[in-house]
Amino acid sequence: MSISLRSRLSTRFLGTDVLVLVCLALFILPLVMAVLLAFQEGPPGMRTGWSLQGVRDGLGGGEALGVLKATALYSLAVTVLSTIGAVYFAWLFARTDAWFRALLPLVMIAIIVTPSLFYAIAFDVLGSPRTGLINEVLRGVLSLDRADGPFHAQSWTGMVLVAAIRSTAFSFVLIAPAMMHVARPLEEAARLAGAGRLRTLFTVLVPVVAPSIIGAAILAVIQTLEAFEIPLILGTPAGNRVLSTQVFALLIGPTGANYPAAAALALPVMGVIALLVVWQRRLLRGKEFVTVSGKSGSMERTSLGRTRPVHSAVILVFVAIGFLLPVAQIVHSAFGDRMGDWTSFTSRHVERMADDDGLREAIVNSWVLAGFGGLAIAVFCVVISWVVYRTSARRSAVLSTTVWLATTLPGILLGVAVFVVALTVPGGRGLFGTVWLMLLGLFIAAAPVGVRAADGPVRQISPELYEAARLHGAGPVRAWVSSVLPLLPPGLLAAWFVGAVVISSNVAVPLLLSTPQTTLLSVEAMTRYREGDVGVAASLILVNLVIWVGVGAVVLILSKLAGLRHNDSRAS
Repeated sequence: MSISLRSRLSTRFLGTDVLVLVCLALFILPLVMAVLLAFQEGPPGMRTGWSLQGVRDGLGGGEALGVLKATALYSLAVTVLSTIGAVYFAWLFARTDAWFRALLPLVMIAIIVTPSLFYAIAFDVLGSPRTGLINEVLRGVLSLDRADGPFHAQSWTGMVLVAAIRSTAFSFVLIAPAMMHVARPLEEAARLAGAGRLRTLFTVLVPVVAPSIIGAAILAVIQTLEAFEIPLILGTPAGNRVLSTQVFALLIGPTGANYPAAAALALPVMGVIALLVVWQRRLLRGKEFVTVSGKSGSMERTSLGRTRPVHSAVILVFVAIGFLLPVAQIVHSAFGDRMGDWTSFTSRHVERMADDDGLREAIVNSWVLAGFGGLAIAVFCVVISWVVYRTSARRSAVLSTTVWLATTLPGILLGVAVFVVALTVPGGRGLFGTVWLMLLGLFIAAAPVGVRAADGPVRQISPELYEAARLHGAGPVRAWVSSVLPLLPPGLLAAWFVGAVVISSNVAVPLLLSTPQTTLLSVEAMTRYREGDVGVAASLILVNLVIWVGVGAVVLILSKLAGLRHNDSRAS
C-alpha cells in the first residue's frame, strides 16, 4: 500500500472517529445521564448518593404497571392501524388507477409537517361531545336523538385514532417510494396465476417492500412510545395515562418533581426502543430487496374495475378527516365568535395574540431557533449521511445507531437529561436559562429525523465523484467541496426543513427547558389551550401553519430547481 493511500485512509478514519465521539457526546451522554438519574437520591446536580428509592417510586405498585400496559397497548394499536393504512394508501397511489391518488403524497406531507399539538387541539374541538362538528354530523346522518356523542375525542379511541392518522402519513412516505419501484412483471405473473388484486398486494408487493414496511412499523412504535401532546390533551382528561404523560405528572407533581421516579418509569420503554433500533439494523443489514426490470417492466397501473369508486371515496374521506377538517377547525377556532357556531366570525382572538408582547416574543424565538437550529441540523445530518454511506461497515453502524438511540428518550425526559448534562459538564451551568440549552435539547430531538430526510438525496450522489477528484490530486476538503457540495442542496434543504419543523413544533423539550424570556410558540399554545383560551391557542397554531406552508413551498421550488440544475449538468 502506498504512503499516500495510507495517509488518505488514515485521515478518513480519523475524521470518522472524531465524528463518532461527537455523536456519543450528543446522543449517548444524555441517555446515560437519564439512566443514572433513576438511581440517584434527590434532585439532579445534588451529590446525595445512590438509592433504589426512585426505582421503587417509579416502577413499584400497580399504577406503574398499568401505565406501562396502557403504553404498550396504545403503541400496538396505533402501529397496526397506521401500518395497514399506509400500505393500503401506498398501493393505491403507486400501483392503481384510483381517482384522486395524486392528493395522497401532498396530504401526507402536509400531515407530517403539521405539529401534533395542532391535531390534538383540532380533534379535541371537533370531537367535543356536544358542540363538535364530527358529532353534529354523526347525529344528523345517523338520526340520533341525543344531546351529545356518539364520538368522544377525549377517550382511548380518540387518542388512538388521531395518533394513527399522523403515523399513517409518516409510514406512507417510507413505503410508497419502495412500492413504486417494484417491477411490474411480478404483479403480472401473479395475476396470470389467478391471484386477485388484494392477494397480489399481500403475496407479491408486501414481501418485496418488507424492509420499508418493517422500518415504518418500527418508526411508528418509537413515535407512539414518545408521543406527548396527543395523549396529554385527549387521554389525560379521560384518565388514560401513558408513559409520557405519567412522566410529566411525576415532574410537575403537587409535592415537587420526583426526577428519579420519572427516569425509572421510562427505563423499560427506553430499553424496548433501543432493542427496536438495533433489531431493525440487524434485520435489514446486508439484505437487498430490489427488483430490476428492463423496458418491458414499464409502469402500467392495476385497474380497480368496479371497486374504483369505492377506493377513490376512501381517499377523499381520509383527506377530509386527516387534513381538511382539522385545518377548518383551527381556522374556525381562531376566527369563530362562539364554539360550535360556524356562521359568526371575529378577529378578536388574533388581535389579542398580536397585542401580547410575550406571545410576539415567543413567535420570534420559535422562528429564530427553528431557522438556525434547522441549519445546524442540516449540515450535521448531511455530513452524517455522507460518512455513513461511504465509511466502513462498523463505523457506519456505530454512527447511525448512535444517532437513532437518542429516540429512546421520551421527549419530556430528554429535557431533564439535557438539564442533568448541563449540571455535570464543566461550564454547563452557564447555559441555564439561555436559548442555547433549549437548542441543544431540540437538536438532539430533531437530528434522527433530519438524518432520515438527508439520507435519500445523499445516497443519490456517487462516491466515485469524490474519489475521482482525490485521484486527480485534490485534497479531502477541496475534493468534497468541488465534487460533492454542488450536489447537496436537495439533501440540505430537506434536512433543514424537517429539522426546523421539528424544532418549532416540539412541546415536550422546551416545556422543561424554556424560561419566560425564552418561551416558544408551541409552549405558549399548549399553555393557553390548557387554560381554556382556545381562540388564542388556535391563532398561534394557525400563524405557525401558514408560515410553514409558505416556507415549504419555497423549499420545494428550490429543491426542484436544484434537481433540474443537477440534471442539466449531467446531460452536458
